[in-house]
Amino acid sequence: MKKTELEKKFSDKKFLKTNEFVVLVGRFLKSVQNNRPLVLGLVAVALVLILGIPGYKYYQKQQFKKVNEMLYEAKNSLKKEALYQQIIDEYGALELAHVARVRLADYYIENNQKEKAFDVLNVDFGSSKPSLLGTLVVFKRVGLLKADGQFEEAQKYLQANQKVVLPELQPKAKLYQARLLWLDKKQDQAKSILDQVKVELETKIDSAKSETVQNKNLAENRQLLKEVKEQLLYIELGLM
Repeated sequence: MKKTELEKKFSDKKFLKTNEFVVLVGRFLKSVQNNRPLVLGLVAVALVLILGIPGYKYYQKQQFKKVNEMLYEAKNSLKKEALYQQIIDEYGALELAHVARVRLADYYIENNQKEKAFDVLNVDFGSSKPSLLGTLVVFKRVGLLKADGQFEEAQKYLQANQKVVLPELQPKAKLYQARLLWLDKKQDQAKSILDQVKVELETKIDSAKSETVQNKNLAENRQLLKEVKEQLLYIELGLM
């Protein structure tokens, strides 16, 4: 049987590496999302995944490469602000764009423009999953707000975006949150969070096995538990 024109097109490796292909796949996925009752079933979805992954991965790789080049250029340029902002505007949806946000925030702080630094790090993470660079942005903004004495705003931002903080850093994020609540003179709320973290860490320690990786986590959890107990003691003594 002769191939149809559509089959020929999707068999062309050059086409699979073009923006036209990515746009086509994107339109198809959007039509699937908007017209689910009309979709013929998993066969159609499987087809687009099989055909779409090579071209889409190539497209992502090219974007990643481009942003990396722009980051290098911006770091060594006298026009840092404009170049970092360009990355955010054009590639803001990419994880790597968070590097531009952090560097631009540092640029603003160095030039006594702290409000701009707060704004550029004020990311709406939406349904983002935990990630290293997402964690970096959250901690960076919270740290700047804390240094500026905006304890309530820092605590609220951390709480609202704690979902993007890496799982292994969640206990530290909660300790950070408790510290911010205490600085904001909300000792009862701070103690409540510390009590919660204390129970979580004690449970992890009790259930830990003897494997190498788990031993490493065990040591980290014991150190965190020690910090939690110290902070609870400080609250009890009125020193924190």
